[in-house]
Amino acid sequence: HVDKNVNYTPIDWVVANFPSLDALKEDIQKYVINAAKMENEKRVADKIFDRLINETEINIQPSMINREVQAMYGEMQQRMAMQGQDFNKMLEKEGHEKVYGMLTAEATTRIKTTLIITEIAREEKIFIEGSDIEAKIEELARMYGTTKENIMKEMGANPGFINSINQQILSTKVTQMLIENAKVKYVDSAVAQ
Repeated sequence: HVDKNVNYTPIDWVVANFPSLDALKEDIQKYVINAAKMENEKRVADKIFDRLINETEINIQPSMINREVQAMYGEMQQRMAMQGQDFNKMLEKEGHEKVYGMLTAEATTRIKTTLIITEIAREEKIFIEGSDIEAKIEELARMYGTTKENIMKEMGANPGFINSINQQILSTKVTQMLIENAKVKYVDSAVAQ
């Protein structure tokens, strides 16, 4: 049993969590296998979406791109501030045009991806259910070390947060469906080179 109020040394934590060396080895093996599976799924999803984005003709209004770029500027400022970095100094160093160009390309990809996911969900009749939202709220509460109630308060105070959660859930469901239905040929990395 692990007491959350005690600062364990790494070896004490291992001893407290695993009754034997075999149990520790088994846990490490499960972790490695799961990490490899997740990495493979991410690669497959990236390939699928790269292909969909490149092969799908979508006209995106410049105002949509500009709105997304502005949101991304805000996200970048917030992320840098949380890391103790100065956004304006970064802009001076990298150059406003370079950063704007990078964010514009990323914004275009984000918008295309969102539109593609939404269309696939509509065509495949993939919906967000109450249980999906409940599971996402629980996941966020664990991730941020808070309660479900606090996450729900944040959702109530920030409609953009609700939209973001819904888009994450829909994206996950569509991506999982695409991975499950993809015809994937795995190639040994040594052979591929």
